[in-house]
Amino acid sequence: MSGAVITTVLPASPEAVAAAAQALADGEPVVIPTETVYGLAADAVDAVAVARVFAAKDRPADDPLIVHVSPGLLARTGADDRLAALVALGLVSPALEAACARTALALLEGCWPGPLTVVLPRGPAVPDAVTSGLPAVALRMPEHPVALAVIDAAGRALVAPSANRFGRISPTHADAARAELDGRVRLIVDGGACRVGVESTVVRVHADGSLGLLRPGAITPEQLTGRVGSAVTRVGSEAGRAASPGRTPSHYAPRTPLVVTSTPPSAWSDARIADLRARLSHGRLGWLAGSDALRPSTTLRDALGAPDVVEALLASDGRASTAARHLYATLRSLDEAGPDVIVACVDAQDDGLAEALTDRLTRASHGTRPLPP
Repeated sequence: MSGAVITTVLPASPEAVAAAAQALADGEPVVIPTETVYGLAADAVDAVAVARVFAAKDRPADDPLIVHVSPGLLARTGADDRLAALVALGLVSPALEAACARTALALLEGCWPGPLTVVLPRGPAVPDAVTSGLPAVALRMPEHPVALAVIDAAGRALVAPSANRFGRISPTHADAARAELDGRVRLIVDGGACRVGVESTVVRVHADGSLGLLRPGAITPEQLTGRVGSAVTRVGSEAGRAASPGRTPSHYAPRTPLVVTSTPPSAWSDARIADLRARLSHGRLGWLAGSDALRPSTTLRDALGAPDVVEALLASDGRASTAARHLYATLRSLDEAGPDVIVACVDAQDDGLAEALTDRLTRASHGTRPLPP
């Protein structure tokens, strides 16, 4: 991207919201907080503004975006319900099958605002760039007062992919967003740390009303089943293109090679220790522990040749939701310490976010040779 700009960070306030709304009206992307991660927002029905998001992120055109709405924006349509409002805005096709519409409405009314993205047949107002040419659009209503205030003030639906360069670690703090996009965006609204810490659950509603899980997140398949009364199936990619944002094999990745294990260091084999020791070309190891029990022991450090260990703890309580909330900030901190390799030793107690945590770590480690058994 050429033509660097001066990036300003404003604490969340009515003035910051107004400034963001004006920038969005001018076709400029801005960074806003959500409950999941910070997003790079732009007018969802302005193809030029959407193109600026792709340029700022160095994002490939075949990776679709999520469209964000607010209760206030939907209320302006005067529609009877949220699905009808999305149709009125031109975001969703008016020609939904009855079963699809019933399921979609149950999700929109029961799970919004919140970290759930619903994929539905797209409406006429959605540019091709938003969906990467696919016939469906991903929609979400964030559960963050600043994000909702910006959407209301702008009076328009917004795309808002994570505010980082493509494939890199998603930002959960404003300073991380600035580290990623400084000189690429004019405004970042600082709303503090993100509450959830990983991207939204993405689910597709099929014509028959059934659900397909495209990306795990804080809203679990069990919760979705409870809303619609049918099981959720897991769905892959379509024709070599991403069926959902965040589904490329390598994503959320630090620059440092990352390996993932759930085996406690006390149970490591000699072959695994030798393999890791061989990777420590400069004698510096990053260690991401999911809990206190998964910290590297003195015995392991000695067996590795007493490297300089940069250690971080994800969750003192061992819970997946705590680990997920701190995952990206902790990974970023370890990455900036410059180790030869980062070991993520995580075996979190499942409280709804274990699948999402595993998904993000798996994608972040893609392309790095795994440790031997």
